[in-house]
Amino acid sequence: MEIEVPGSNYGAANVFVLDVCAAEIDPVPSVVTRLDSTVDSAIAGADNTLSDFGEITNGTTVVDVEDFPLQVLMIYFTGANGQWRELYELLFWSDSGWSTKSEMF
Repeated sequence: MEIEVPGSNYGAANVFVLDVCAAEIDPVPSVVTRLDSTVDSAIAGADNTLSDFGEITNGTTVVDVEDFPLQVLMIYFTGANGQWRELYELLFWSDSGWSTKSEMF
């Protein structure tokens, strides 16, 4: 889920990933927050966190990657130069954390 930041002049957004699990015994399903960009999130296999890539900008999409069994999140960032959608990250869930592959425009 992507929510744009009100009043932003560069398309700032917050991204949330929620995992809704069906209830086995309890009739109420459980919800686990897997990603909340308002809280800095560590990226597995990297020495950085989500905020190290820059400010998140709007346009987050779920994409298919050829020869990869899972869909990934493509999240756009301002990058080092502060440009709108200068950088994007492909994030995917790996075991118990997020992993990424950087791609520059």
